[in-house]
Amino acid sequence: MYKLLLTTILFIYYLYSFGQNANNLSLQLKKEIREKVIEGCHHGWDGYKQYAWRSDELSPLSKKPKNWYRHSMLMTPVDAYDTFVLLGMKEEAAEAKKTDT
Repeated sequence: MYKLLLTTILFIYYLYSFGQNANNLSLQLKKEIREKVIEGCHHGWDGYKQYAWRSDELSPLSKKPKNWYRHSMLMTPVDAYDTFVLLGMKEEAAEAKKTDT
């Protein structure tokens, strides 16, 4: 989860820093950035499934699940769903959506 957060923050920082010049990025660099973000999402989702499935979140250092309230609100799958859709990660999006039901 930490790797996903870090990758996402770096990606947003990169876009913010070079916002107006994003058209000047090579197609190859854009593909590399996209692949790194997808790789980070896979890493975070796999960690969540392994250590905190059906909980609100995963504490990355202790690898323990955490719920915000007495019962899980499934915050990670709800939050991750739109990211998966935007990145074209159809299997993960379907899995996150199914978890919510």
